[in-house]
Amino acid sequence: MRHVRADGKLQARVTQTCAITAEPFEEILAENFTLNFVPANELPEDDLEFDIDSIDLDAPDDVAHDGKALDLGEAAAEQLALMLDPYPRKPGAGLQEAVDVTPSDEELKAARESGKGSAEGSGRPNPFAALTSLRKGDKLD
Repeated sequence: MRHVRADGKLQARVTQTCAITAEPFEEILAENFTLNFVPANELPEDDLEFDIDSIDLDAPDDVAHDGKALDLGEAAAEQLALMLDPYPRKPGAGLQEAVDVTPSDEELKAARESGKGSAEGSGRPNPFAALTSLRKGDKLD
């Protein structure tokens, strides 16, 4: 067994945790993939032996094998890991309350003095207030 090409279709129903709301949600994933199983002695031993600009991102990935067996289960598990969003977002969860720009020291001071030290007047305490006091050298209670 030298070179083996494997074409597969992976379908999975996964439960992920929303990066914004921390709520679990289900997602259905489906993707086709192609892998080339190549003898381990034909692949570069380290990452220094190839030119990163010459990599074809659309070409099938090369997976090393020992010449005795192909581990299709491990290959499928790796493909599933690549399909998962590293920052999953529950449908409908947005970034409406996200801050695009970090407020300046003057803006923070003005907000504290005006009593608007909470997040957008919501009544919630500012989660960064403790960090501001640490930056000034104060100790936390």
